[in-house]
Amino acid sequence: MDARTLTFGDVVKYHKTILQLVGIKKCSRETDSYEAIYNGPYAVQAMVNDESIEPVAITPELLEKCGFESFLGIENRQCWLHKQTGLLLRGGGFGIYELELENGPVAIEWNVRWIHQLQQAMRLAGMVDPANHIGEILQESADV
Repeated sequence: MDARTLTFGDVVKYHKTILQLVGIKKCSRETDSYEAIYNGPYAVQAMVNDESIEPVAITPELLEKCGFESFLGIENRQCWLHKQTGLLLRGGGFGIYELELENGPVAIEWNVRWIHQLQQAMRLAGMVDPANHIGEILQESADV
């Protein structure tokens, strides 16, 4: 996974441990290499293209831990609503979820598969605290 696709606060998995991106630094002036800095049960510095860094898939279990409530929507599609933010996810095929959000003048429709994509969509709509709170919840969970 390339950390350049992430923003601060995004959640990833590093050797089966949930971590949150907290910084990126240049390794040296001579090379064009960067390290991503993650915070979790322990701090980690890894090359931004480190293959041991993986995205965290959205699952119904993770959605429930993050405060989403499940219900059956139109055409009996499984849906999840985050009441605090009004964010709606509709289950799609192949682990992809359709995200719908109306927050004042902002309306977002986006296909998401990974937790960091969900967090980025929430931040785009101005929901920074709930997006970062997802990271805190997942770091506390040992069975991700």
